[in-house]
Amino acid sequence: MHRSFRILIVTCFSLALSACFSSRIPLISEAENEILITTGYYKVFEFDESDGEADLTWSGQIDVSNGRITSPEDEHPFENMRVRSLTADIFVGQSQEDEDSEAFLYVLIFAYDNGTLGFHLPDCGELGEATRTRLELELGQYNTCEFEDWDTLREALMIYVREQGDAMIISQAMYRVN
Repeated sequence: MHRSFRILIVTCFSLALSACFSSRIPLISEAENEILITTGYYKVFEFDESDGEADLTWSGQIDVSNGRITSPEDEHPFENMRVRSLTADIFVGQSQEDEDSEAFLYVLIFAYDNGTLGFHLPDCGELGEATRTRLELELGQYNTCEFEDWDTLREALMIYVREQGDAMIISQAMYRVN
């Protein structure tokens, strides 16, 4: 990917439903899922806004099972994530807190040439009001937008990526160790 890898922090899924794109139904099915990673040992880093340093937040085995990213390790930040491409090097990750949860969260995933994946939690408040109106998206209390179909989510994310450009903050990165 030919974009600068800006290092600042945004807490990704721990924000739950604040400042994000979400849905009540899965918008990425098993059939549409794309396998972005292979089974192996990975490290996940979170970036510190104050000093730009990367802090190791998780490491362990990651498997791909039934089209989802899983891990036998505790606290895996991307457990049960499904992935679908947005462009050649930008993907959308769909995550659910647990199988009983009625909320699905969406994160942008940037695939870099060196194999690193960068994660960005989109903020619906950063979409222009005209775009939200045209896509019939209502801005929630915590800058959330709820989506009902893939096409609308895809269009909103494409506009978001184009409008934000290099201003997007990569909050976490993951890479394979072996």
